[in-house]
Amino acid sequence: MDAIEMSRWLWADRRARAARSEAGPKLNGAKGEFIETRGATLRTLIVEKKNGASDKTLVIVPDPPNVIEQYLPIIDEMSNHARVVCVETPGFGQSFVKSGFRFDVASYCEVFDEFFARLDIRDAVLDMACLGGFAGVAFSAARPDRVRHLMLQQTVSISQAQKWAAGTDRMNLIRRPYVGQIFMRALDHVVTRHWYKVAMPPATSAIAPKLAEEAIAGLDRGGCFCLCNAYQALMATPEKPYAASPRKVTIVWGDSDPTHNLVQTIGDSMKRFLPEAEFVVFENCGHFPMLENPQRYLPMLRAALDAA
Repeated sequence: MDAIEMSRWLWADRRARAARSEAGPKLNGAKGEFIETRGATLRTLIVEKKNGASDKTLVIVPDPPNVIEQYLPIIDEMSNHARVVCVETPGFGQSFVKSGFRFDVASYCEVFDEFFARLDIRDAVLDMACLGGFAGVAFSAARPDRVRHLMLQQTVSISQAQKWAAGTDRMNLIRRPYVGQIFMRALDHVVTRHWYKVAMPPATSAIAPKLAEEAIAGLDRGGCFCLCNAYQALMATPEKPYAASPRKVTIVWGDSDPTHNLVQTIGDSMKRFLPEAEFVVFENCGHFPMLENPQRYLPMLRAALDAA
């Protein structure tokens, strides 16, 4: 049994609890649901545009350990402008992966391709963050018919992400196969609380306790936090996991993210591979620009949806 398959076994009790629970939450008459793909069962909330049918779709993929509940105010506001689909990242929250899912870019792209096809999502604005951004770039480049505009938060180049992962896991507990799987299963609550404590600067850290409690509630409902698998896959990822640029990319960078300052990560390092991307700095924001400064972020989403 390899480490990733062992991880599925370690989280089996949570997976069973999630299967017995309702997908939740409810918003504007919509109710969360579990959508099956070959690679993962995806916890999803689909909220139609408030004023009727829309040919515009916004897809939000929470940055783990974030869960759908933390995005409800944003989903509510953006549903004034488009259909909004929020789906928890495979391997996190209550989106459990199936045997054979390897947490690499190819696995994520296969799941998203099937998911977008299942929901008939075309010409969407796709919002992803951090390590998930690599899958967002690759999927958007491979399927430009599915994604009009890719919004990335706190996503750096592969080499910089590898340095970041090493800096946040200085004792090599999470990145080490088998050890990382046991560590994350035993201390998922501890790691979650620590992450929100260190991921935001004092200017926005007041929201950290609420975010942490919502993430912990997600774990208690039957969620998982397979950060070990994501880190281990990252360390084996080549510098450029995609072959072409998506149609339109915006990289949003919180310039006061303490976790990136640990390793002096260069926020615009992705521009080496996406030279036409727009790079936008959010001053005094940490790892979650959308949640820390929605007053600035949401107009950017609206503009992306409205663009021809």
